[in-house]
Amino acid sequence: MEDEYELTTFEREQLEVLHKLGHSTKEMSAVLNRHHSCIATELKRNHNINEKYHSRRL
Repeated sequence: MEDEYELTTFEREQLEVLHKLGHSTKEMSAVLNRHHSCIATELKRNHNINEKYHSRRL
């Protein structure tokens, strides 16, 4: 069973685009219909040393 808090690959790809466009965590959460803490956790979990988010898990 898929974790209800885990983002799908499609959502991660959308998140990457929104993040590159400079949207806030709350704006991204509204677009993806997810809680802003879920988005913040995902951004923190999957970023590189340059603070850039990547939709592919590292």
